[in-house]
Amino acid sequence: MTGDMADSEDREQLRHEILRLRDQALGAEARNQFLTDRIANQDDRITGLEEQVEEWKGRVAERDARIAERDASIAERDANIAQKDTRIGEKDARIAELEAENHRLNEKLTRPAIIRLVRRIAGRS
Repeated sequence: MTGDMADSEDREQLRHEILRLRDQALGAEARNQFLTDRIANQDDRITGLEEQVEEWKGRVAERDARIAERDASIAERDANIAQKDTRIGEKDARIAELEAENHRLNEKLTRPAIIRLVRRIAGRS
């Protein structure tokens, strides 16, 4: 009878061990499924983020192209302004020459007129 009891205890221990291992296996399967789902979610997130990155790259490229166009336009305008500044400088110099010439001519014209006026006035006295 002692042999039967020992066998019975061994069987009971084996049954408990089997149940424990089965529970561990079920837990491992559940954990595995949870991690598999989580990985799938992370993969979806990564794909979404990669799409956003590509969209932003496109936007940045468009913005860079617009900036390059504006820079070229600004450079062209700066060149035009420099040309106009040069022309204004040339015209200012020409105006100064003409004003100096005008001043000299006014002096030539007014000096004899003043002298004639003074002589006229002096002759009357």
